[in-house]
Amino acid sequence: MYLLDGKPLRMDVAFTHNDIQYPANWLRCSTQEDRDAIGIVIVPDPEPYDGRFYLGRDPETGELIPADHSELVVSWVEKTKTISFQLLQPTDWQVARKAETGKEIDANVAEYRDATRAACDEREAAIQATKTTDELAQYINSEAYTNWPVLHDPAIDSIAD
Repeated sequence: MYLLDGKPLRMDVAFTHNDIQYPANWLRCSTQEDRDAIGIVIVPDPEPYDGRFYLGRDPETGELIPADHSELVVSWVEKTKTISFQLLQPTDWQVARKAETGKEIDANVAEYRDATRAACDEREAAIQATKTTDELAQYINSEAYTNWPVLHDPAIDSIAD
């Protein structure tokens, strides 16, 4: 990353320094000697971080600055409920049909819906059990959180066998 007077310069973006306006392609076309002449230095890009859980890095130590854990817990419980809702929504018509006509819900759909609701409950409990932002981030990024139940269609499953 290029820095001038401690401020980052972006490639292909014009900038002004000491009342001189440099065109957008100046960094790309300049030599190291040109950059040295006006005080541009190259520093390593900052380490990336997961903005869902962290606010940035402490400029002194480089340590991650965690977002408020309790606020994240509330937010991730809501996101988890939304995921569950979205997974269940395509099969809601069978629940409505049963209520209106009495026709049974397909067994594989009923099993899937039960498993999805149970998975949502498990994930909510696990989120609420975390004590730190780091712990929450680790859980949300784990397969334990990201792998949700899958609706099996017997017609398609028999083809795959």
